[in-house]
Amino acid sequence: MPVSKPKPNENEQDFVSRVIPELINSGKPKKQAAAIAYSTFRDAKKSVKKGAGQGIIDPEELRMGTKEEMEEHGLSIPQAMKIATDHLRKNGEYYTLLKKAGL
Repeated sequence: MPVSKPKPNENEQDFVSRVIPELINSGKPKKQAAAIAYSTFRDAKKSVKKGAGQGIIDPEELRMGTKEEMEEHGLSIPQAMKIATDHLRKNGEYYTLLKKAGL
């Protein structure tokens, strides 16, 4: 049985709580199901950090991005979050890279 993938904006705890019972029902032992669920979530998160599209967005990147967009453009929190999310969907490390570049 293929392992479910994280839904957009699904946090780790929600994903793991959803997937572990699926894996146990498919015959996996409890500890193995937990290990599979956590590693699946973390692997999906890593792929987004490499700019893999519209998967899971790193909350720390979103926090940094929202702050940056608010300061740079004088935006409200919702406006800044939308712009930051758009940037992070293209490159999951957008704001870390800006910081490293000194921009």
